[in-house]
Amino acid sequence: MFLHIVCLLSLAVALPSNVATSPKPGCESTCGNLQVPYPFGIGIGSNCSMSSDFDIYCNTTDNPPRAYLTRAASPFEVLKISETNIYVKNWRQQQIVACYASREYFSLEIDYFANSPYTLSDANQFTVFGCDDLAIGQHLSSDSNYSAYGAGTSCAPYCESREVSGGTGSCPGNGCCQTSISKGKKFMMTRLINMERNWQRRKLFSCSFLSLGMMNITGFTFRLSDLNDSTFLNKYPAFTDIPLVLDWRIGSQNCSEMLSSSSYACKENSYCDDSLAGVRGYNCRCMKGYEGTPYLSPGCHDINECKNSPCHSNGICINTPGSFHCYCPNGYYGDGSKNGA
Repeated sequence: MFLHIVCLLSLAVALPSNVATSPKPGCESTCGNLQVPYPFGIGIGSNCSMSSDFDIYCNTTDNPPRAYLTRAASPFEVLKISETNIYVKNWRQQQIVACYASREYFSLEIDYFANSPYTLSDANQFTVFGCDDLAIGQHLSSDSNYSAYGAGTSCAPYCESREVSGGTGSCPGNGCCQTSISKGKKFMMTRLINMERNWQRRKLFSCSFLSLGMMNITGFTFRLSDLNDSTFLNKYPAFTDIPLVLDWRIGSQNCSEMLSSSSYACKENSYCDDSLAGVRGYNCRCMKGYEGTPYLSPGCHDINECKNSPCHSNGICINTPGSFHCYCPNGYYGDGSKNGA
């Protein structure tokens, strides 16, 4: 029992803390435990978001209320919203359970975010449990051409023992593999293939499993004989709570195209960021020394660094727009900084 408790703890993923942003004035700021900053907004057609792309549906019949993306083809619960990412989950749409029998492969199509501002982040991995399987993920970035697959990623779980009694599986390692996916893609076709015939090895266990999302599996162990149980993943709550990480962007044009546009979204004391290669659109971010909501006037406001006592205990702190200065009082010399004199 102790072993399985340790395993569950090792799967936990810490989501980033909330950023200091606000909703549109007059709009709700939270749905249950979720902070919803602008350009997102709670309510469908409520005029609380920048556009319908960023509407968040709040299901108040849940206790506590739960938030869901409205621009996804399948219901994804929203766990966290950050400056450039949104963390969602729908474990049924993030797993393959492959109990092959007469089938040679099982597929999972991630195509829920077409025609939306969301793309898959490279913070995600797909994790595969099994023996003698090949997992292949192929990516597509275009919304309009679902027949043109690009380069992808793959991994093949392998079992050292050939005994049906199994033994212990470990991640990554015996009976388990994990690989990252490419960022900037809206569509991913994942296939889990039974390689028993190709590799001329006897299939040891009935099922194999694939899970897509952000997961730390280092040190996770399990009984290989559990691969005969189609409910294997559901025995571990961490597998049903895996966040799928999405990058989000404003519009379909990059910074250089938007700086002179009347619809440019970045307000005072912020800058335009389009650093995600190969993806159209941009984010607004507060300049160094500022915080707030860069998409709403009056924009980002100055951080008073002096509140955190950044200067030497005998020094004097003077806050300035976007920065601060440390000075020595009369009778002292040095730069006044905490690590100085």
